[in-house]
Amino acid sequence: MEALSPTDSAFLWMETRSQPMHVAGLNIYTPPRGEAHHLHRFLTGWRKHLSAHAPFNLRPVLKLGLWYWEEDQEFELDYHLRHVALPALIDGVAGARLMARSMSTDPHHSTPPIWAQPAPRRSKPETAVTQSTAQRLLGALSAATRAGGQLLPGIGAGLWDMLEGQQANTTSARAFQAPPTAFNVEISGSRRFAAQSYSLARLKAIGAASGATVNDVTLAICAGALRRYLLAHDKLPKAPLIAMVPVSLREDAQDTGNQVSLMLANLCTHVADPVKRLQWIIESTQAAKERLASMPRLQKMAHGMTTIAPLGPGILTGTARKHPVFNVVISNVPGVKETLYLNGARLDEAYPVSIPTHYLALNITISGYADHLGFGFIACRRSVPSLQRLLDYTDASIQELEAALHTSKPAKRPITRHKTAPATKTASKTPTSAARASRGKTPKP
Repeated sequence: MEALSPTDSAFLWMETRSQPMHVAGLNIYTPPRGEAHHLHRFLTGWRKHLSAHAPFNLRPVLKLGLWYWEEDQEFELDYHLRHVALPALIDGVAGARLMARSMSTDPHHSTPPIWAQPAPRRSKPETAVTQSTAQRLLGALSAATRAGGQLLPGIGAGLWDMLEGQQANTTSARAFQAPPTAFNVEISGSRRFAAQSYSLARLKAIGAASGATVNDVTLAICAGALRRYLLAHDKLPKAPLIAMVPVSLREDAQDTGNQVSLMLANLCTHVADPVKRLQWIIESTQAAKERLASMPRLQKMAHGMTTIAPLGPGILTGTARKHPVFNVVISNVPGVKETLYLNGARLDEAYPVSIPTHYLALNITISGYADHLGFGFIACRRSVPSLQRLLDYTDASIQELEAALHTSKPAKRPITRHKTAPATKTASKTPTSAARASRGKTPKP
């Protein structure tokens, strides 16, 4: 058995019936022409792969208060093919890579299902052929010492940020600067998911006109949409919303597990001018990036874990409602640029389906595919009513930035919108269907 990392274990410790901690994705395909039974044909082929390779043949077990990965000796294909359940196994970047590996850039090429593909072998550095027990022990102690030398400063930096956040009054974001909002409430087990796709060229044009990265532009778009949503519900706080933005620390493309730290971003939702809001967001993220840049990898992880550590006590005591660490999670997952095919079916759009939690009732994840970015909104249906209106507000947020910066809007294909029917209390599964909604007029905030 292999012990889970502290980050992976944290996801399992937080899991409850109303707060499932697994992520999913919504992919929309176009089947090959002239194949009426395409879905049946390739599912029949998948069902022939009865065994699974790592990490899909592992399951988490709790022993003496610690979580471990254990090989599942009774892998049931019928269960996983109908509903893939992989608790705490991978982060967004690893998930996007796994999805890409299960498909092909050739429409005439068939690939085995993802669980039946052996993981690519990692290149190992050359070492001496044999080592004594003493040498191995000294090596382990040396590695532990180096890790401790990075972890402790990371924890200290996270604690200092919390203390500094009580005094700071700048565009930089710190823990506990976030105001109470309608998103920082307890959640039920019911979910609402909504998504839409935008041309990457539009967002790059906004970035070029303002000196912003695409990540900064997506944060500004989300900030504008959240501002409109809260104004519509008469719940916009005077203080700006603070977003937690995961930062990938992945060094090896084949690594699984959650290899992330985080930074906090000031969304400046109290600012009405969209260009000023974007510029303040740029300042906020730049300050956070500069702070992380000086830290080694393990120190970044320790800093991130320390920053979110108060979430646990806040959830248990209910203090996270009045004193949230941050207001919303906004994640940007890079995707593949090539058009992909799943046994001949062209992947048209890809949307991430992430995790709301208690006192973080809304999660926004953006995922790239080909020349578009897919915005995926998931929330507790009861805590965040009318989630689908965020699609209109996102559209309006992009348009107001384009108008203010005088950027053109390339029309390669129309905007597509997707939303699922409300999920039941126990339904935290990947949506199996999506209804295309007609485009309506953009409401004013």
